[in-house]
Formats: sequence, structure tokens, C-alpha cells
Amino acid sequence: MAMESSPRVDDSQAATTKRRIIDSATREFAAYGFAGARINRIASEASANKQLIYRYFGGKQELYEAVLTEMTRTSRALLAHEHDSGMSYVDFLTANASGIDRASEFPLWARILGWEGMTNASQAPHIDELRRANFRSRSEWIRGNQDSGEITSRYSPELLNAMLMAVTIFPITMPKTFKLILDKEEISDDDLREWFTFVDELVRDRSK
Repeated sequence: MAMESSPRVDDSQAATTKRRIIDSATREFAAYGFAGARINRIASEASANKQLIYRYFGGKQELYEAVLTEMTRTSRALLAHEHDSGMSYVDFLTANASGIDRASEFPLWARILGWEGMTNASQAPHIDELRRANFRSRSEWIRGNQDSGEITSRYSPELLNAMLMAVTIFPITMPKTFKLILDKEEISDDDLREWFTFVDELVRDRSK
């Protein structure tokens, strides 16, 4: 008598579950960082068995690196698309950061980048290479904008890239400090728009 095979998880069902896990993990790592994140919370929010996380990803480290990899690749694709559209880099950066879409991924990514910058939790060299390539693309975009006179050439593309990254994610990664500096109880959408207008004006070429 032939033995019954164990039930197979439908490929589409598996893909849907993986998507829920990645989305849940992104929110968890954004809120608590790698050290504070808990697999139990990720599984619960994703409505997934904890064992599926280990089955699909291997563990918390691998799941974290899967989130970072997706973030970087998605960002790179968006970067390429907007660059090809003719948008300036500053417009791209401030439009994405100041979209004030509370459901967007940008605030989550910014917080994860903040945590990663402090803790260096990723142990995968290939992710660093992906991110380095991403940052190079950003610097090249800035260089092109400098050549066309849109952005100041007083500083190197790399320095401007670093500065723009820092000031763009500052209100998201350090919201309390931002509120204290502005002497406000809460930060409004108008406050954020004003901030990103300020960022935009900082780097525009005013020599013309």
C-alpha cells in the first residue's frame, strides 16, 4: 500500500505567506531594530506559523537580511525609473520623503537604515555591495545634476549624497529631537513640507 505523501503548500499560497512575513518583519525591524525584534511578534502579525519563518528564511538573521535585500533592490529600481524620467535627484528624494503617506514604505525603510547604521546587524557582504552600488548610483545622479547646473557644485556628489540622506531621514529616525528643536508638541504635514523645501533650497545652484 502506497504511503500518502505529506500535503504540499501551494506555490501561490507560499508566496503570499512569504509576502506577509516580509511585510510584518519590515514593520518589526523598523520599530525595534534587529536586537529588539521578535520572531513571535512577526509570526503573529503575519498570521503565520513561526515554523514557516524558519522554513522559508532560516532564522531572524536571514529574515532581516531578506528585508534589507528587498529594500535595497526596490529602492534601486525606483531610483532607475525616476532617473530615466528626467527628474532631478533632489526632487526625487524630497518627493518620496515628503509624500506624507503614512502607509508608505519610506518611513519604515528610514527607521531600518537608522537602526542598521547604529548596530551593523547585517552579516552579509553581498548586501553591503548592493547598498554601495545603490549609493554610487545616487552620487552619479547628483553629479549629472551638478553638470546641468541644477545642484551646487561646491561640494562633491558623495558629500551631498551623505548630507541629503542624513537630513531626509532625520525627522523620521529622530522625531522627538526634531520636535524639540522646532519647539513643537507635534509635527504637522506642513512642518514636514517646509523642512523638505528647506532641504531642496540648500543644495540648489544659486549662481545663475
